[in-house]
Formats: sequence, structure tokens, C-alpha cells
Amino acid sequence: FWSEFCDWYLELAKGRLAEGGDARLGAQRNLVFVLDRALRLLHPMMPFITEDIWRRLPLPEADRAESLMIAEWPTGLTAFRDEGAETSMQILQEVITSVRSVRARFDVPRKTAVGLVVKAGGSDAMLLEAERSYLEELAGVEELTIAPDAEKPAHAAVDVIKGMELYVPLEGLVDIDAERARVDKELAKLEADLARVAGKLSNEGFLAKAAPEVIEKERAKQAVLSETAVKLRGQLEELGE
Repeated sequence: FWSEFCDWYLELAKGRLAEGGDARLGAQRNLVFVLDRALRLLHPMMPFITEDIWRRLPLPEADRAESLMIAEWPTGLTAFRDEGAETSMQILQEVITSVRSVRARFDVPRKTAVGLVVKAGGSDAMLLEAERSYLEELAGVEELTIAPDAEKPAHAAVDVIKGMELYVPLEGLVDIDAERARVDKELAKLEADLARVAGKLSNEGFLAKAAPEVIEKERAKQAVLSETAVKLRGQLEELGE
């Protein structure tokens, strides 16, 4: 309910709601139907707020009851499952999330459009072409290039999703030299911290005297530092040729 409906579907529906006509009506019906069923399922755990929201829904009289507590329990919802649509939407969500991650990683403003080059063909290419508007609205993609022989542009962030290679060109979005210097500096500091932690954990005296929780804390710190170092090295590769 929170992730798929509140997070994704509400965002995806905004374009259809703004479009008006049958598109708007279809989106509204979906929103009301899903919210109605979700509130019925949530009611035993959250009785008061769900009751209040449910009473405000524009439901047909046949679907109403004196109280949500005695409203009909939802059944037969599995009939609405479409495995093909689930798979397609998962791919689209992962592509959007990937582009958003690049924006966050390199601090690209939300209103700044980005390009996206995708090395893909067949059904994957058809899907992304068909859902181009969602990539524009939710990921800020202005120029979209999809081809089975697409090549990585210079200075591009790279990701791989379901066999597709994604490239977000960074030229013009960030100051490449300044960003490389910043990441280099951050990586040097992080590696120094990592060396200190590794030194502690290889010190027999420390391991013999320190409390188990202290040792575990240092090991957890080492894992986080190592993971961050891998990410920073990846950023340096993206900023290279």
C-alpha cells in the first residue's frame, strides 16, 4: 500500500489526472477502488483513521455500509493480477530509480533535464519507448536514446538493469574536474579511516582487551567504510573517459 500505491501509483497517475477526459476518469476510478479496498484491509489494525477516510470516499451506494467495521471484506483481488504488467512496471521503476540515484549522487537539481542512453532491444526497448512520458515526468529525462548497439558516452554514469545497460551522460550536468577532485579527496579521507579501523582489528591487544560489542561496532564500521569506498571508486570511473 505504502510503496506501490502511495509512492508509485499516485505519481504515475498525475499525468492522466491532468489530461482530463476518459484518462482522468479511469485514473480516478483506480485510485478510489484501491484506496477503498486497502482501507478495508487496514481497518482492523488502524480502525479510527481508516474509518474517517473511508467515509469521505465517493463510493457508489452499493459499496457503502453504516461503518467500515461491517463493510464487506475484499475478496477475489487476485483476479486483478497481471504478471506481465507486474514485470514491465518493475523494469520501469528500476530504470526511474537508477536515473534518480545518479541525480542524487552528483547533486543534479530536480528541474535540470538529463539524457539517458539505453543499450537494449526487443520487448525492453518497446517498453521504455511506450512509457517515455513516465521517464520524462518522474526521472527528468529529456533526451532518450534506445538501441541494441548503443555505446557508452564519455563521462557517463553506468548501471545495468535486467540485462539493459543504462548510461546517463554527465557532461554539462556537473563540473567533471571539480567533481573528480572532490571525490578523490573524499576517497583519500575514507581510506585513511579504513586503514585505522583495519589496524585496530588486526591488533591482538585490542581484540583481547576490548568488549565484544566494541569489536563488533568496529567491524560494522569497517563494512560501511568499505562499501562507501567501492561506491566512490565507481564514481571516479564514471567521471573518467
